[in-house]
Amino acid sequence: MVPGQKEPFCAGTLISDVHVLTAAHCTYGKSQGDFVAVIGDHDWTSNSTEDSHDIECIQNHYLYDSASMDHDISLLKLKEKVEFGPDQQPACLPRSTNFKDRGLKKHEFSVSGWGAKRTHEGYPVALHSVDLDYVKWHHCKRIFKWNEKKISWRTFCSADGDNEDVCACAGDGGAPFIERNVPKGRVTALGIVSWGLGCHEKRKSGVYTDVRMLLDWINRQVEKQSC
Repeated sequence: MVPGQKEPFCAGTLISDVHVLTAAHCTYGKSQGDFVAVIGDHDWTSNSTEDSHDIECIQNHYLYDSASMDHDISLLKLKEKVEFGPDQQPACLPRSTNFKDRGLKKHEFSVSGWGAKRTHEGYPVALHSVDLDYVKWHHCKRIFKWNEKKISWRTFCSADGDNEDVCACAGDGGAPFIERNVPKGRVTALGIVSWGLGCHEKRKSGVYTDVRMLLDWINRQVEKQSC
């Protein structure tokens, strides 16, 4: 969020004690001093600022295209390490795979963020979460075949989960599409909210940057000793 404000403009995922994964469309054109990362704050009306972290550097993917929204991924490095606790824990990264849809169709996933519950309504005060289904890549391409933005191999789509009528919406950019392993307590960030059809419309669908397809880039950025 912008320093001095308590309404977030985008979301992100903590993946180490100093790295936050988010979308390039959230950070493109911004410098380190333009915003801070707030870790573990559920309610943006809170007066607490102790969880705010200054940004040391912004690493947008060098192939990010704002027109096509391809390679919509960015990695933030924080100036100081996050102290892990009940409300501040990193998500896991997925395993690399060359099999785009393998093992994902039958799983349940969720997205969380502070975005609008509908594009024509206001933004929620507290963090919201919604259960969603994974949509196979070829079906995703058919959904968006008339859209000027073409579906890249580095993206995937979501659909409404059981008994749901919502999806990621305006203001949720950079938020994680996660798989939760309940028995083990493991949370894996599989996607990053990028763009999509209007969330107030029928047959809505969100489009996500596929973290699995960009793991090599993420790992290279994380391993860098300096920005």
